[in-house]
Amino acid sequence: MRVRVREGMPYRRLVGLGAGKLSLLRRCRSPSRAHDQETIACSRRIAIVCQPWDHVALESNNSIVIVSYQLARCLAREWHVTIYGRRTSRQERREIDSENIEFRHLKIRHRPQAIIERLLSIVACFKRRRINYMLSAWYHLFYAVRVALSIRASKCDVVLVHNFLQFASVIKLFNPSATICLHMHCEWLRQFATSASERRLRKVDLIIGVSAYITEGSRIRFPAIAERCHTVYNGVDTDRFCPSPGVPAQSDGTHRLLFVGRLSPEKGVHVLIQAFKILGESHPTLRLDIVGGAYTQAYLYLAPDPDDPAMASLGHSTASGFLTWCGGNSS
Repeated sequence: MRVRVREGMPYRRLVGLGAGKLSLLRRCRSPSRAHDQETIACSRRIAIVCQPWDHVALESNNSIVIVSYQLARCLAREWHVTIYGRRTSRQERREIDSENIEFRHLKIRHRPQAIIERLLSIVACFKRRRINYMLSAWYHLFYAVRVALSIRASKCDVVLVHNFLQFASVIKLFNPSATICLHMHCEWLRQFATSASERRLRKVDLIIGVSAYITEGSRIRFPAIAERCHTVYNGVDTDRFCPSPGVPAQSDGTHRLLFVGRLSPEKGVHVLIQAFKILGESHPTLRLDIVGGAYTQAYLYLAPDPDDPAMASLGHSTASGFLTWCGGNSS
């Protein structure tokens, strides 16, 4: 099937497009038909597959989990939503948040994967080249298979997979009638592309990028499936995140920029600092606040490009204006 979307459209509209199982229930004029449509809506199921290290829960400081849960809240009026992720020692295998939202926790052994990642990171650093392990079929294969089998047992109509193309491929293998959406929050499709990537992407019905930059990179790298790549920006709850009416606005002329996220190269903080340097020369009252934990992932995940001048010049420039850093846990 083909799914048509407009760039930057909201998720609720996105999952409601297309024929068959993706079509939204139309408004009904008669009460009896409205009741039938409501019954059909409750039977429609969507699965959201988080990353294998994501501890899915109601309260989380993980960005992927937050996006997944907030998306589930929007969809729960018309869909039954199941969110898959890693299980902690204190969590049950299954957790019900509401009538139409549930969490499925899977026990995952990260120690063997961590050892492999460290060894491959050493090889990648020594050879100064990228190693495509994160998107290989062997990366957390058992997690992908267990999720795929659970989705088949639940008879989900739509599956949204975060970042991992090979997971989407395995899920499609066990659920050929399900509509598969790949939600990319990073550049892995472009950075770790192989000959098998395009073959797997052809089985995916929709590729979502959180920014035009990520989406365009996927289109350029895989022109054969460019029409399936679309941008859907991460949303914000404007009722929760809005200026407080009781706090007066600052009048000292300072213009503040805020970055919230993990302080790691793949987040692009170095690009932000370089941009701040350029702006700071002409705007001395500009202030940049960087909030996040200084946690860096394994070298294998960062995939640095030796020819990237921004990476080469990182930490060798100064700027006028103000730059502050606040530590903390953030992803």
